[in-house]
Amino acid sequence: MAYYLVRRSVAFAFAGQFDAALTHLRECADGYGPWIEVNEFCDVVANGDIIESVRGRATEAWGWISRATDRLRRRARTSEVFSSLILHRARAALASLGRDGQESSWLSEQLEAAATRPEKAYYRMACWGPLARYLLDTGNLGAAFDDLVHRFEAEGHDPGASHPALLEYYVAVAHGRMQQCLRCLPDERAARVASLRAAAADLRGASKHPLALSHSALADAYVAWFEGHPGKADGLLAKAESLARRETCPWV
Repeated sequence: MAYYLVRRSVAFAFAGQFDAALTHLRECADGYGPWIEVNEFCDVVANGDIIESVRGRATEAWGWISRATDRLRRRARTSEVFSSLILHRARAALASLGRDGQESSWLSEQLEAAATRPEKAYYRMACWGPLARYLLDTGNLGAAFDDLVHRFEAEGHDPGASHPALLEYYVAVAHGRMQQCLRCLPDERAARVASLRAAAADLRGASKHPLALSHSALADAYVAWFEGHPGKADGLLAKAESLARRETCPWV
């Protein structure tokens, strides 16, 4: 039954039915969590965290991922591949709440250890989202943020054919580029708007459901406004707000 619930949640998520996906994930974690293997449990709650994180529901996201960190703390040994992903997700969730990941000595120690380990391809890919969101939510949008984007782009991902787990990365980078445009000096504006335009195009390509499209419409609205098209920006902002309300997405 646990495997059925996980597969149903994935099907609902691919269809953009995130409330239904969360219902199945919650039923699996609550009803079968004590009996399923720890890596599988971490996978279940991480999926819940991803959905709520992209929505911008920080408290709800932390409620999901903290269940994984609590369970990992109780283990004598920590699974290397999953702990790295879970650790980055936990740190990003804390940053979204305005809390410092350094407040947890266990999390800090595990992050330091994870930095020295090789990462399997899937889990390295899945870490791009929380890495970008951590920099965004800590306001670290200078050289570290630009370097992260350059390293990601060097891998040659195609937004339109990207894994769904990368949506969080495209969303975070687009929001980061928006903030850079708002904060930059006048002589930096042209370059920053060009970067925002590229991030908006990537997010548009990666958006396959209304939740993603709400973020995409917001990014496109910023591009239109910075390019001097306020009427177009207003229309896109109205679209973004309508989609965000429907998708329970306070981030937009």
